[in-house]
Amino acid sequence: MNVNDAIVEVLKAAQAGLPVLLLGSPGIGKTTIAFAVACKLGLPYMEIRAAEFESVDFRGIPSIVDGKTKWNPPDFWPTEACVLNFDEVTQAPMELTSPLLKIFLGGAIGDYTLPPGTVIMATGNLASDRAGCSRLSSALRERCIVINIEPMIGEWMDWFEKQPFYDETVHSFLKQNPSLFHSWDAKLDYNQPTPRNWARVAKLLSFDPAEETVAGIIGKDVALSFFRYRRTFVKLPTVSDVILGKAKAPTSPALMTTFVKDAAQFFKMAVESDDSDSVAAQAVHMVEFDFDGTYQVQFLKQIAKLNIKLLRHKELSTLLKRHAKAIVDSK
Repeated sequence: MNVNDAIVEVLKAAQAGLPVLLLGSPGIGKTTIAFAVACKLGLPYMEIRAAEFESVDFRGIPSIVDGKTKWNPPDFWPTEACVLNFDEVTQAPMELTSPLLKIFLGGAIGDYTLPPGTVIMATGNLASDRAGCSRLSSALRERCIVINIEPMIGEWMDWFEKQPFYDETVHSFLKQNPSLFHSWDAKLDYNQPTPRNWARVAKLLSFDPAEETVAGIIGKDVALSFFRYRRTFVKLPTVSDVILGKAKAPTSPALMTTFVKDAAQFFKMAVESDDSDSVAAQAVHMVEFDFDGTYQVQFLKQIAKLNIKLLRHKELSTLLKRHAKAIVDSK
């Protein structure tokens, strides 16, 4: 499930009073989801890293009052309703399973009870990712709604474009190399490209870091490719600028492949807008006169991927007739 869908589903679970466990590879936004849920609910966000505690820490220190044992809860437990996230819960020692079960199942441990309205969440990496985690207790896992998070480059790009540390070369490089957006291999013993690490790269770029420094974030090979691209970076023109004659379509194959995808997306948006006929016609006119046959076919294929029903649009009839055999032969 992608990040945006996960936020929606966690909000539903929160309304039902059910704890959620988010699982996925390192650096894909699991903790960000928990924070976003708190913002959506208007609740404070509180994070507990279970791996930093022992079982006695959760229950507190006992004292004798009127001949009876009283547990004195530690001060890290919340005193008001919040989103309580047990971050990296898969790194917690096994002896914490019982205390965590008490919290997840009954919202209480020892003499402490969570404030009403508290939303319980947990995040963790997969054991197969070898990210310092172990296999989660089945008893604890079954107390939660388990949501597996997958990185989605389009969703991340939309978020990235709104950030103060946005960097155009990172954006363009990932558009042309989507396989390098998230490339996690548990067998490798160095940092690798993840959504979180690309954000770190973007934050650092304004300080002109050395290639070796960036390699410490995303790995040597990916950093080498990125710096090569950065040195030769040419800004990709927008489809609307090319249509209006303010810019020319790119000529390099790598940039053209990306531009074709942008053109197909532009056509889709044009068809769905109020002035669909005129704008869609302009987009197709650009493809017919600025693209060679190979990219015209790619344009049609990209439209089919977005919504195959769009191929029925009247503005595409000439292109479809011209390239019908190429499209059929490619299937």
